[in-house]
Amino acid sequence: MADTGSREPSQGRDFVPLLVGLLLAAAVLALGWAAERVAMRSHHVLQQAQVLKTLSGLSARLGGALEANMLVGQGLADYVASSGGLAEGQFEAIARNLLAHRSEVRHVALIHGTVVTDIYPRIGNEAALGLDLRDLPDQWPALRDAIERGMPMLGPPVIPVQGGGLVLISRVPVHAPAPRGQSYRYWGVVSTVIDFDALMRRAGVDEEMPISPVLRVVTNRGLDGAVFFGDPAVLDAAPETVTFSVPGGSWILSGIPAGGWQEPTALAWSLRGGAVSLSVFIGWIGTIMTAQWRSQRRSRRQAMIGSQRHDTMTGLLSRDGFLRAGDHDLARARQEGSTVALMLVDVDRLAALNLAQGAAAGDQAVEALSAVLKKFARPADLVARLEGGTFALLLAGATAHGAALVADKIIHAVRHPTQVPSPAGQGGFSVSVGIAVARDYDLSIQDVLVRAGERLASAKLAGRDRVAV
Repeated sequence: MADTGSREPSQGRDFVPLLVGLLLAAAVLALGWAAERVAMRSHHVLQQAQVLKTLSGLSARLGGALEANMLVGQGLADYVASSGGLAEGQFEAIARNLLAHRSEVRHVALIHGTVVTDIYPRIGNEAALGLDLRDLPDQWPALRDAIERGMPMLGPPVIPVQGGGLVLISRVPVHAPAPRGQSYRYWGVVSTVIDFDALMRRAGVDEEMPISPVLRVVTNRGLDGAVFFGDPAVLDAAPETVTFSVPGGSWILSGIPAGGWQEPTALAWSLRGGAVSLSVFIGWIGTIMTAQWRSQRRSRRQAMIGSQRHDTMTGLLSRDGFLRAGDHDLARARQEGSTVALMLVDVDRLAALNLAQGAAAGDQAVEALSAVLKKFARPADLVARLEGGTFALLLAGATAHGAALVADKIIHAVRHPTQVPSPAGQGGFSVSVGIAVARDYDLSIQDVLVRAGERLASAKLAGRDRVAV
């Protein structure tokens, strides 16, 4: 059967759907990465909140424990200040009673002026009796500070003269009543030695804690002390920090999780795996949907182009479609070294037929000629209706002689009503044919069409119903 459709060069592979799929996959991966960052950050913030909550509770317990232990010295100082001193044996009795309820207080000392005059318990602490604290460079600055400021002071942890573990020394100045008209006079200091390890245990610091705490001292003079409890390396691990006041300054409590800041590795890999799987799925769906959309769009476009390049009455190629397909066949024939012959076939006296019998009769003649051309055209040939009753038949590989033989058959067929449908009331009709063979200098099929038109005009002038080559 003849080729009545346009011949377009084959299109290359469409990479747009694949590109769209890759872009969608990349977008999903980017969103997955962002979600992972948010999840990791949320996990870290949760750890920070838990550490800060533990530090706040620990600082509250430490502050309460310190206050309770310092009340021992404050109570004794108040008694000495109100009585102006202590009689023989009073210090021991009062101190024993006070220490009975404070297990973290290791001992309490009474300092008159700057000299240790009494201490409880004495057993194991005899070496401290009679010491002038001005001779102890590690304790005198803190004592002098308490005396000068006239308020209770808690010094940084130290190792006492008597030996043993780390202790905190609370110093409460005692001011005895002065004669009338004079202000209170300095009498001395009540010094309370607090077992630091016992204090920390009371506050709940042990190996089972969920954090690794570190303690430092900041005095009212603005001195940032060194770490006196915990691992200093914690300070290099971006710890959470709380500051709480103690008499004479502040303590800085810092901490990190006991095992360090933990990254949610399982969650991260789960999110990554999900992101990769989702990106593959979305990319695949995007590729398929884009390919389908482009295919439908291409089909609609081709259908629109096809409607423009085909004749609606006969279904044959239109002039535009014929010229496009003819150029393609002409180029191919030259590549293959073959020839093509173009035949123009026109219904004789079509205008007169329309006037005499009406447009329907003319349409019947056009349709009849279309059927004949389709019958004699081969699969490799092109058949087109150029306009009105003018048709074109492009014969692949044909010579002028071969084309003339086909033209004779077409002329004979339309003459006989038994072979083709004829216009009403007619015993057949005639056609004229002009034939031109493509030449090497033809730039396009239009050039061949012009020469075929000239031959057709010659056939018309010669009396119609004939072939001109």
